[in-house]
Amino acid sequence: MPDRTTLEAELRDLDERRERIERVLRGALDRQRFAGDPQIVANAQADERNALRELDRLMTRSRAVEGQLLQQRGNT
Repeated sequence: MPDRTTLEAELRDLDERRERIERVLRGALDRQRFAGDPQIVANAQADERNALRELDRLMTRSRAVEGQLLQQRGNT
C-alpha cells in the first residue's frame, strides 16, 4: 500500500481534477440551456455524458484513496 504522503498527494490531485471536470460539466449544461443551435446542444449533451462518466471514475478512485488513508490511520 502506498504511504500516507503519496495518498494525500493523490487525493489533492484528484480534487483538482474534479474541479476541472465540474467546470467542463457546468459549461456543457450552460450550452444546453442557452444555445440556439441544435448541433451545439447535441455536442453539449455528449460533453455532459463524458464529463459525468469521468467524474464517476474519479470519485470512485477518491473513495478508494480515502479508504486507504483511513486504514493507515487505524493502523497507527
